[in-house]
Amino acid sequence: AAREAAYGNASADFDSCGVVIGSSRGATRSFEKFHSQFISTGKSSAVMSPATTGVAIPAAVAGALGCKGPSLYVSSACQTGLTALGVACSLIQTGQARRMLAGGAEASVTPFTLGGLDALKILSHSRDVYPLKSGEPGREGTVLSEGATVFMLAGGEEIEKGQVRPRAE
Repeated sequence: AAREAAYGNASADFDSCGVVIGSSRGATRSFEKFHSQFISTGKSSAVMSPATTGVAIPAAVAGALGCKGPSLYVSSACQTGLTALGVACSLIQTGQARRMLAGGAEASVTPFTLGGLDALKILSHSRDVYPLKSGEPGREGTVLSEGATVFMLAGGEEIEKGQVRPRAE
């Protein structure tokens, strides 16, 4: 998203670009790895705390791209990606950022997560290709999956100046 919005210009100005990325569960695999190490050794790693907080996700993206605008993490269950887009739009509209990378990322399909959701009896165990049939009688549970989508958002001024290429308005 960042490369396309900057016309592939490697020296694009990311000073005023921020990042809002959400995840409903956060750094699940990292947390489980560090917890397992702690259980087996009785010691925690010095990087455990920063690596397992949700804000590590947008911070890593901001650091990799040199984004110096706001860097935020949101978590609001299944609508987290949409929440991130709304927060990013608000930051642009209020002048706190000129551009925002915003979206959601989820990589929590682990035995621990699946076990927890199964204990709540909300997972689908259907072998049907399309097990989720919203609103239909007999529908069952949810299917956990992984993925990520990020958009580059910009205010009208950025587009008018030709500093970003709009894909939608």
